[in-house]
Amino acid sequence: MASLKKSMVLLFAGIFLAIGFGSIYAHEVIVKTARSVEPFKRQVPWEIDLGDKGVLEVAMINEWGFPIVSLYANKQGPFKFLIDTGADSCILSHEMVKKLALTAIDSKKKEFITPHQRATVDISLFIIEELQLGDVIVKHAPFVATNTATDDFQLLKNLNIVGILGANLFHDVVLTLNFAQQKIVLSDHKEYNHEGTKIKLSGTHYVPMIKAKVQNNENISEYDLLIDSGYTGFVKMPVCFSASEKADHPGSVITYDAFNGSDGGFISELDGTLILGNKKIENPLVKFNIGNCEKRNKWGLIGTQFLQYQTMSIDQKNREVIVH
Repeated sequence: MASLKKSMVLLFAGIFLAIGFGSIYAHEVIVKTARSVEPFKRQVPWEIDLGDKGVLEVAMINEWGFPIVSLYANKQGPFKFLIDTGADSCILSHEMVKKLALTAIDSKKKEFITPHQRATVDISLFIIEELQLGDVIVKHAPFVATNTATDDFQLLKNLNIVGILGANLFHDVVLTLNFAQQKIVLSDHKEYNHEGTKIKLSGTHYVPMIKAKVQNNENISEYDLLIDSGYTGFVKMPVCFSASEKADHPGSVITYDAFNGSDGGFISELDGTLILGNKKIENPLVKFNIGNCEKRNKWGLIGTQFLQYQTMSIDQKNREVIVH
């Protein structure tokens, strides 16, 4: 009997140790963030559960060039949300606020002056207690919405998109956009594969803006390019042609931005080499604007047509982009 009791004790001790060590090596990787959400100044805490490996993939839907994910919000859904790295905050449509019966935790008014009237817009901050994107769980996700959100979402409404996941949500994880394999990847920094060409993000802008160069013969020009997954074009260069010159460029094309609507211009091969960090791309397809050329600028966009062929990881915490 004594030997039986001893065997049982050893058995339970073994089970306990196995469970104990298992919990050590199979713990959940939860990334916690506390940041202000524009245009509000208050700190809002949220967290992202990346499972026991710290790396999770989420299926991407590509419609009209927009990267879209299907998710559940507060156990309801699924709903279609746009991944928009050009938006500094997450945004909800007014309809989603009502559907989820959300209560604002903060509000402010902003006045706009138009040629016809003064308009006051109510901007509110909301918390969605749980978002589920595939196996990724986001707790206490912050979103902003306005009482004019219905107008803002007219373009996306055609795709049944009811919300936008902006750059701030992914600040403390690494976000990888992989259009070739139709997925996004969320990674903890410790588990992230850093192989690829690294490019420093601008310290001036919160959204992922990088310095790019264009080499043409002996001349090198420098531009600021925003990595904007809410823009369906190629590389939008800050070069403008007047309407009178439009006839010289018959390859006109319309691209779409999540909020600015359609945008005219033409697609052409860049007369030179686009340099992103140490990566050189000879004569890529770029989009040139046609319109009012009175004001020249040095910034442009990297859109999803370009990202189709370049897998990029955005690491806002360490202020860098990796081109794989």
